[in-house]
Amino acid sequence: MNTNHTTPTPILSIITVVKNNPQDLCKTIENVAHSIYLAFCEHLIIDASSQETIFGYASLLKQTHIRHIISQDRSIYEGMNLGIMHAKGAWLWFINSGDLVRPSSQLTDILTHATMEKKPLIIAPTIEIWREQEVIRTVKPLDRCLVEMPTSHQGMVFFSGLHKAFLYNTNYKICADFELFMKLNINADKIYKVSEPIACTQAEGYSSRNWMLMLKEKKRILQSYETRITIKIRYFFYFLTNVCKKALRMIIPKSFIKYMRAKVHTS
Repeated sequence: MNTNHTTPTPILSIITVVKNNPQDLCKTIENVAHSIYLAFCEHLIIDASSQETIFGYASLLKQTHIRHIISQDRSIYEGMNLGIMHAKGAWLWFINSGDLVRPSSQLTDILTHATMEKKPLIIAPTIEIWREQEVIRTVKPLDRCLVEMPTSHQGMVFFSGLHKAFLYNTNYKICADFELFMKLNINADKIYKVSEPIACTQAEGYSSRNWMLMLKEKKRILQSYETRITIKIRYFFYFLTNVCKKALRMIIPKSFIKYMRAKVHTS
């Protein structure tokens, strides 16, 4: 099934890749429909789900701003590449199944200003849900982004022409977005920065559950793009930091984290 609706050429294409995750997909579809000015937006659902699963949310796919594309992709990045190739919008924004976009009356202005200033990449903070708590993921300065991205891919909106020229490397299972960021090597003067969070994501996703694979892929990418000893040193400390964070998250009780965060907010 490939549902195509006759709508005006959109300014923004929101792309969601899904496979047999109907509950989270429905949440994202409904959130986009209520949070985004749909007159300038299309929502592409790149769907590798079974026909039985699709039947459960088929009614939601009839909305005029939605294009539903059946896919046989073997990885999320294959699905994302398919979304890039099918997108009609001038700007592309990847929102995972289960993620939420933040209501923003200023989104149109952001896209317009970035276009006028000829900045092909918009970067913004995101809100991550970790252990039922909201944590703002701020945008890192570019000079600190030698071993990681400045924000998650949900906090990055790409000019369509840029992304269609550079697709995701499907040899990576987790870090193809980081590899793409390294490949683009975009200067700070080509980035339009937004101060407010634009998306709400789940911190404990696939990459956090497969963090050792993430670290291995990141090391492989850095070896391809960087030879400086300083980068190797930074990666070593990045590796140690992630191992320590993972250990602490496994050890520290959830109730203690909630207590400390509540104390910080009330002090």
